[in-house]
Amino acid sequence: MKNLLIIALLVGSFGCTKDIPPNLTPASVAAFQGTKVILALDVVRDAAIALADANVITRPESVKVVTFHKTAITVIHSTPNGWKPTVLAALDSTKSSLSVTTQNQLGHYFDLAKVLINEVTN
Repeated sequence: MKNLLIIALLVGSFGCTKDIPPNLTPASVAAFQGTKVILALDVVRDAAIALADANVITRPESVKVVTFHKTAITVIHSTPNGWKPTVLAALDSTKSSLSVTTQNQLGHYFDLAKVLINEVTN
């Protein structure tokens, strides 16, 4: 129940397509949306680190998530108008590479990030 509350709050605060200032250029809209997605990916990374620190998931599993995060950020910055398919594929690949226990602990965070990425018009 606690996870669902956190996810509901995060979805409301990170919505990608809402509240885009109307005076932005297309490049600025892409940057704005990329930043919103990066914030969601930060939540996934931070959850993995916190769970590893609490010995709920293993350190190598946490490193997989952190590595994905770093790569996704690089892709978003490198291709501001074409990163979406690559990041979605990497998100799914990273999630499926984790143990069932880790997927159970982090799955909601991955799902949140995927919802937010899918909101982006990129």
